[in-house]
Amino acid sequence: MMEAPQEEITLRDIVEVLKRHRVYLWTFPLLFGAVALIYGFFIAEPTYASTATLSVAPVQVQAQLEQRIQVQQATPITFEGLKALALSEEVVGGCGRC
Repeated sequence: MMEAPQEEITLRDIVEVLKRHRVYLWTFPLLFGAVALIYGFFIAEPTYASTATLSVAPVQVQAQLEQRIQVQQATPITFEGLKALALSEEVVGGCGRC
Protein backbone atom coordinates (compact mmCIF):
# COMPACT_ATOMS: atom_id res chain seq x y z
CA MET A 1 0.00 0.00 0.00
CA MET A 2 1.13 3.46 -0.75
CA GLU A 3 0.74 6.11 1.84
CA ALA A 4 -0.20 9.65 0.90
CA PRO A 5 2.71 12.01 1.26
CA GLN A 6 2.37 14.16 4.36
CA GLU A 7 2.75 17.87 3.87
CA GLU A 8 5.39 19.42 6.07
CA ILE A 9 4.73 22.62 7.95
CA THR A 10 7.48 25.18 7.99
CA LEU A 11 8.35 27.93 10.39
CA ARG A 12 7.25 30.44 7.77
CA ASP A 13 3.76 28.87 7.76
CA ILE A 14 3.55 29.13 11.55
CA VAL A 15 4.57 32.80 11.47
CA GLU A 16 1.96 33.55 8.79
CA VAL A 17 -0.79 31.94 10.86
CA LEU A 18 0.30 33.90 13.94
CA LYS A 19 0.30 37.14 11.93
CA ARG A 20 -3.20 36.45 10.61
CA HIS A 21 -4.54 35.77 14.11
CA ARG A 22 -2.55 38.41 15.99
CA VAL A 23 -5.74 40.35 16.77
CA TYR A 24 -7.07 37.38 18.74
CA LEU A 25 -3.71 36.72 20.33
CA TRP A 26 -3.60 40.26 21.74
CA THR A 27 -7.29 40.97 22.32
CA PHE A 28 -8.19 38.14 24.66
CA PRO A 29 -5.30 38.51 27.13
CA LEU A 30 -5.71 42.30 27.24
CA LEU A 31 -9.47 41.99 27.69
CA PHE A 32 -9.13 39.46 30.51
CA GLY A 33 -6.39 41.56 32.11
CA ALA A 34 -8.61 44.66 32.05
CA VAL A 35 -11.50 42.70 33.56
CA ALA A 36 -9.20 41.37 36.30
CA LEU A 37 -7.98 44.88 37.15
CA ILE A 38 -11.52 46.26 37.28
CA TYR A 39 -12.60 43.40 39.51
CA GLY A 40 -9.57 43.72 41.76
CA PHE A 41 -9.80 47.47 42.28
CA PHE A 42 -13.55 48.15 42.24
CA ILE A 43 -15.53 45.00 43.01
CA ALA A 44 -13.53 42.66 45.26
CA GLU A 45 -13.59 43.26 48.99
CA PRO A 46 -10.20 43.25 50.71
CA THR A 47 -9.55 40.12 52.73
CA TYR A 48 -7.24 41.80 55.23
CA ALA A 49 -7.44 45.42 56.30
CA SER A 50 -5.92 47.40 59.13
CA THR A 51 -5.98 50.93 60.48
CA ALA A 52 -3.70 52.73 62.88
CA THR A 53 -3.98 55.91 64.91
CA LEU A 54 -0.87 57.65 66.19
CA SER A 55 -1.03 60.22 68.94
CA VAL A 56 2.13 62.18 69.71
CA ALA A 57 2.32 64.33 72.80
CA PRO A 58 4.42 67.53 72.60
CA VAL A 59 6.60 66.36 75.53
CA GLN A 60 7.58 63.22 73.64
CA VAL A 61 8.48 65.21 70.54
CA GLN A 62 10.63 67.60 72.56
CA ALA A 63 12.46 64.72 74.26
CA GLN A 64 13.18 63.04 70.91
CA LEU A 65 14.47 66.28 69.43
CA GLU A 66 16.75 66.82 72.41
CA GLN A 67 18.16 63.30 72.01
CA ARG A 68 18.88 63.91 68.33
CA ILE A 69 20.59 67.22 69.06
CA GLN A 70 22.79 65.56 71.68
CA VAL A 71 23.76 62.77 69.27
CA GLN A 72 24.58 65.25 66.51
CA GLN A 73 26.77 67.32 68.84
CA ALA A 74 28.78 64.30 70.03
CA THR A 75 32.33 64.14 68.76
CA PRO A 76 32.87 61.42 66.16
CA ILE A 77 35.25 58.57 66.98
CA THR A 78 38.59 58.64 65.18
CA PHE A 79 39.87 55.82 63.00
CA GLU A 80 42.49 54.89 65.57
CA GLY A 81 39.84 54.70 68.29
CA LEU A 82 37.61 52.56 66.07
CA LYS A 83 40.54 50.27 65.26
CA ALA A 84 41.38 49.89 68.95
CA LEU A 85 37.74 49.11 69.72
CA ALA A 86 37.53 46.51 66.93
CA LEU A 87 40.71 44.77 68.10
CA SER A 88 39.86 44.84 71.81
CA GLU A 89 39.71 41.58 73.78
CA GLU A 90 35.94 41.83 74.30
CA VAL A 91 35.30 41.99 70.56
CA VAL A 92 37.93 39.50 69.40
CA GLY A 93 36.93 36.98 72.04
CA GLY A 94 40.03 36.96 74.21
CA CYS A 95 42.44 35.55 71.63
CA GLY A 96 44.22 38.88 71.02
CA ARG A 97 45.79 39.00 67.56
CA CYS A 98 45.29 35.40 66.45
